[in-house]
Amino acid sequence: MSLFLKAYFVYWITASFIAVIVIFKNRKRIPLFSKDYWKFIVKKWKLLSFVAAILSIIGVTPFSTDPTWDYVDSVFIPVFVYINAPWTIGIIYKYFKKKADIELLYSAFCVSMFSICWSYDLYILIRDGQYPVSWMVNILGSSVPYIIAGLYWNLDFRKERGIIYAYTEDDWPNPEIQADFKKVFRYAGAYIFVIAYMVSLFVYNYFYING
Repeated sequence: MSLFLKAYFVYWITASFIAVIVIFKNRKRIPLFSKDYWKFIVKKWKLLSFVAAILSIIGVTPFSTDPTWDYVDSVFIPVFVYINAPWTIGIIYKYFKKKADIELLYSAFCVSMFSICWSYDLYILIRDGQYPVSWMVNILGSSVPYIIAGLYWNLDFRKERGIIYAYTEDDWPNPEIQADFKKVFRYAGAYIFVIAYMVSLFVYNYFYING
């Protein structure tokens, strides 16, 4: 492992440790630990779309030309994304609207980074005994679907506003007034198409490379 990667490894391990302390300190203010948040993300259409997504990712694993992509990270990364992406995207929005403080922003940042890259880095380091050379590519490649997932699972509908992102409401997350899928389908369809296209590229590349 190069000196830079060693420094980076120490950096994110330290950042993660600090994040655990900050999250524990603020646990009563963090929706991740509330019943309302879990009710919010397990609404039928959200749960079904997650199941469809993770099965698709697992299904294309044999077609991946990336040696670091296996059945293990095909499971734990989507699970992390489903659990926390709606929250982290919401917190980032609220921070810039001055409705969340720096401690919550830091917590959201570290949780998102652990979900899309640091957990992957650690897994590959343990599995292969070396830091993944694709660590930077993974950050860039995983950030887009993570953001899309966070936006998608925050889609909601209000009679007076139309289709909205739930985190723009002061009572977010509110599982009691969530809209059915048919109310948000116009926007949801666009997100589904982008993710489906990204996943299908792996299959295309596999057959293209292997002739």
